Amino acid sequence: MEIKVREAQLLKLEELRRNARVDDPGEDSTLMECAAAAEEAVLNYLHSSWIELIDTYGAVPATVKKAMLSVATGMYNMPEGVDGRQQYVAPFGVLAALEGYKRLSDRNDV
Repeated sequence: MEIKVREAQLLKLEELRRNARVDDPGEDSTLMECAAAAEEAVLNYLHSSWIELIDTYGAVPATVKKAMLSVATGMYNMPEGVDGRQQYVAPFGVLAALEGYKRLSDRNDV
């Protein structure tokens, strides 16, 4: 039985290459795996889905996309999480920016 991994739906290879400053085409597969994982991580953090984001905002908010790029780049650059943060946790600025997009029923401040 072949097990498939979900592919990135929003993040594109070229923008991830620019964001991560990677020119080597040999890294494309790893970059896109990080992109897919980052999309999942941010959506899980928001307790949301693509459909809910688009239904609520009419599109994926730029802040959410930038957070996904940040997390993907962090996963690529520090795959073991050796930068002093918990593995695959976004920087505080990214988390603070995402707070406003969490579903209201899941926010701590409500």
